[in-house]
Amino acid sequence: MGDGKRLGFGADSHRNNLLALLLILLVFAALGLRFWAEHHKSLYGGPQQITQLGDALLINNGDALYRISPDGEILSRHDLSQLGYANNLTDLHGLPDGSVLLASSRPATVRQCRLETSDCDTLLDADHLPEGRAYKLLHGPDGTLMIADTSGHRILRAQDLRNPEPTPLDITAGLRFPNQLSWHNGHLWVADTNHHRLSVYQVNEMRGEILGSIEVIGHPDARRTRIWPIAFAFDERGRVWVIVANNLLREADVLAYSMEGRALTRIELPEGADPVFMTHHQGALFITDPTRMTVYQVDMNDLRVSALGGQFGTHLDEHRTQRDHYATLSHIGLWSLAGILVLGLLLASGSLRERLSAQWQATMGTGSKQRPHLSNRIAPLVNADRLSGVSWLEPDPKRMRPLQWALYAGMACILLAPALIIATQVYWAPEDADASPYTFRGLMAMLLVLVAVILPLMWQASLLLKSRIGIRGGLLYLRDHRGRAIQIPAEVAVSSPMHISHGPITVVLFDGRRKSFYDEETTENTLKPIVARTHHLGHINFWLYQLKQRQTAAILATVLPLSGVLALYAILKWL
Repeated sequence: MGDGKRLGFGADSHRNNLLALLLILLVFAALGLRFWAEHHKSLYGGPQQITQLGDALLINNGDALYRISPDGEILSRHDLSQLGYANNLTDLHGLPDGSVLLASSRPATVRQCRLETSDCDTLLDADHLPEGRAYKLLHGPDGTLMIADTSGHRILRAQDLRNPEPTPLDITAGLRFPNQLSWHNGHLWVADTNHHRLSVYQVNEMRGEILGSIEVIGHPDARRTRIWPIAFAFDERGRVWVIVANNLLREADVLAYSMEGRALTRIELPEGADPVFMTHHQGALFITDPTRMTVYQVDMNDLRVSALGGQFGTHLDEHRTQRDHYATLSHIGLWSLAGILVLGLLLASGSLRERLSAQWQATMGTGSKQRPHLSNRIAPLVNADRLSGVSWLEPDPKRMRPLQWALYAGMACILLAPALIIATQVYWAPEDADASPYTFRGLMAMLLVLVAVILPLMWQASLLLKSRIGIRGGLLYLRDHRGRAIQIPAEVAVSSPMHISHGPITVVLFDGRRKSFYDEETTENTLKPIVARTHHLGHINFWLYQLKQRQTAAILATVLPLSGVLALYAILKWL
């Protein structure tokens, strides 16, 4: 039975060993449910890239390409695996001969595929394109192939599809994360995402001269932080429609501008819509939303929005139902895991409390003696200068001063770091760096939150190190940094593995590794006998005692981190 007690975590070790084994099995079951559901949920990807292909639309949805009619009827389905791809396409572009250009990031390839036969010719591979980047495609009216290398901040041009040798265009105004490309009225249009604009270029051979741009910041109908253009399309009324995302490149607005850059209107999509790609076809805009697993069809006459119906709409509804089913199972697994862990902690804490009680009784003596009661009476504060004959113990300077200087240096760094970061952003940032006002304001707000949380905590820690402990006769004295002192018997004081306290005063004796700040002789002959007479508490109960006594350090250590987390969460939501 002795071995069983070492394995168990309660008084009835055999029962609790079985309970521990059950909890472990439940944890693995909850984790298994979570991962299994998340895996199956990921198999139901929503519609993403979309392009015109003759009179039909071609949409990348999950693991297949769907060629559909404008009213949603499925004309054909083509597995990406048969075309040599996993579900990692970055773009597709329909060609006049009925074939389609496909780009992927891993492996980095551009292929021309004939869907009816599943035959593909590799035009470009890793010898020409770096791995892991997003590529956007455009086949121009003169037969040239344009490729936006998004994270490479460049546009590549190949003279033809038969023997493409891409060469970077010499762009007069630099690009930052270029996305969608389009030819319109003989000019190249680029979604210059991190410059927050649509740029218009006149392309002559291998040089692109900028003619103008449409700045997306400042649209009166745009929601907050919608400043990142990722896709666009033109309609027959001379308007350009732009998908303008938030700082997470999610939940975008679809905004209209005139060709001169004047803000016009906005399409009202359903709450929580997450548009990513779109195309104009037969008098309507078709917008894909993988999050809601929907394709929106927008009538250009009255901007009325409806979900694409037909067979493809039914197919998306079925997939959405299956994905929601696995999402529910995933949440059940997650919350079950949390509940099991909380239950395990409660059982373990109860057992730990039982063991500590047994150890305390063994220390205090045999029989049924109980832990001594901690009195609620608090000694009055007096001026330490009025106390005569008190021997105040001073920490070893070699152990205390490095910590104090480290705190002072840390506070100086905390004060200087935000100023240096802001100065770097304002004065030394590259000219082509991202210039989002929301990002800059968010950075400033987060820096202020970090300063407001960390600086007071470090200041309180430095003040706490100035508190002292003293002795006179059989009495114990505690003095704070203001010179206020308390005179008490050691038996009414409270101690933790690092501190000793009574009422509003706490004195630091040891560091986090249980090493004393005092010299060895003082520690062994004075401190340890005093601490042995005090009421000893664990870290959590000692912290609760400090809160009950309204000690400033404990209140700040509780309130400031929680407030900081809430403030950072609010800033991220605002961004």
